[in-house]
Amino acid sequence: MYRLFCLVLLFAFTAGCANDEEAATEEGTALTIDWLVPLHTPQPPKGEALAMIEEKTNMKLDLIWVPDSTKEERLNAVLAGGHMPKIIMLPDLDDSAAVNALRSGMFWEIGPFLKDYPNLKKLDKTILKNISIDGKVYGIYRERPLARQGVVIRKDWLDNLGLDMPETVEDLYSIAKAFTEQDPDQNGKDDTIGLADRNDLEFGAFKTMASYFGAPNKWGQTEDGSLFPDFRSGAYQEAMKWMRRLYDEGLMNRDFAVTSKTQQQDLVIQGKAGIYIGTMSDAMNLRDQGLSLNSDFELDIANRIKGPDGKEQTWAPFQSQASKWKKRLSRSLCFLTESLKRILTI
Repeated sequence: MYRLFCLVLLFAFTAGCANDEEAATEEGTALTIDWLVPLHTPQPPKGEALAMIEEKTNMKLDLIWVPDSTKEERLNAVLAGGHMPKIIMLPDLDDSAAVNALRSGMFWEIGPFLKDYPNLKKLDKTILKNISIDGKVYGIYRERPLARQGVVIRKDWLDNLGLDMPETVEDLYSIAKAFTEQDPDQNGKDDTIGLADRNDLEFGAFKTMASYFGAPNKWGQTEDGSLFPDFRSGAYQEAMKWMRRLYDEGLMNRDFAVTSKTQQQDLVIQGKAGIYIGTMSDAMNLRDQGLSLNSDFELDIANRIKGPDGKEQTWAPFQSQASKWKKRLSRSLCFLTESLKRILTI
């Protein structure tokens, strides 16, 4: 089931536009939109889909791909005075530089315009309120599955060892141990580990594991209604012990604290690790690249993992968005509402 989940689109319109750009805002002519987009794979996707989007929306898209590992630095450079693309994807609305830029008037407030577009006016009002800054909406959230974090695991390794997919946190530990000690790739070498993790407490393995143990999502609530941070919960601390157990026994990469997402994925792709805990949609990229190196490479996914209390629990991330230059704002909103319509009819 899909829920409306807000990451971020920012419309950023620079004031220094050339005459041909002004002419392109007239109805019926193609408008060129440069778009700063995080890249989560080694290479940008192929252009067939892009060409179809441009044809259906009468737009020319100039996608500026930025590696996921450097997206924050690139965004900060843009906000500090670099070339400002017309659309920016903002990964974190808690970022102080982004919030200051929004409040400074650098971006266009688009909230009042949403009612004029048949699809955009249907956006969830609660989410729009949650992503607003000082009551103002500066961008369009992305729709994603509500709970997309989970376990991606080498299914062929499980089969080689006669193991089933994990159902509990203890199963995960046992599989990580088996992947480390029992030669799951059957090459006769001691060259594999269980878990590949990275330097990210939220979107790496830890927060998902903590949710399986029953930790709250950032904040918990006592019976009297008082709030407390997630790290104060016993479940959070039990998850820390679980991770420490894997680390101490050598069942995960010991350099996880300095491992990037790309390096984490490479451990799985190259057959050095068999468990990836993170966004389950990453499995497609892992599978495609893994198969290019090993025809036996096979993955499976799960996110319904029982904690010590026997309950299935997980977490859902939430984030937000932002926009200037009114002359082309309407055309860009038309592009987004048309794109949304096309997506919803596929």
